[in-house]
Amino acid sequence: MKVSRLLVILVVVGMLSVALHWCLKGNAPYAVEVRRMGPDGVAVYERKTPERGWPFSANIAAIRRHSLARIDQAVYFNGAVFNFSQSGVVYATRPGEMGAPFEFLRGWNWSGDPHQFPCYDYADSLSKNG
Repeated sequence: MKVSRLLVILVVVGMLSVALHWCLKGNAPYAVEVRRMGPDGVAVYERKTPERGWPFSANIAAIRRHSLARIDQAVYFNGAVFNFSQSGVVYATRPGEMGAPFEFLRGWNWSGDPHQFPCYDYADSLSKNG
């Protein structure tokens, strides 16, 4: 009788540990847009669908090395991914070359509309040469 109770407790604790780990590390797929500048200088946002092979897990892995924030939306612009979190921080990442992991670049405090984010021009300074 005591052994079966102990086994049930261990199973429940194990399941709770897995659930907690998933909650802290997991991030549901999020909205992804590509930002382009039109010929008139106005930004245009094109929504991407998850079926197009967006590397959700690789991008989140780069952010997880610095934060456990949950990402709600990402905007790809000029080689950088701007990841908007529920906690009011935007994390910039960049896809790795030749299949290398995503690279974490920096973060900003911002909880406004992703289309109004003032630091997209920062993407121009993200080249590996500079």
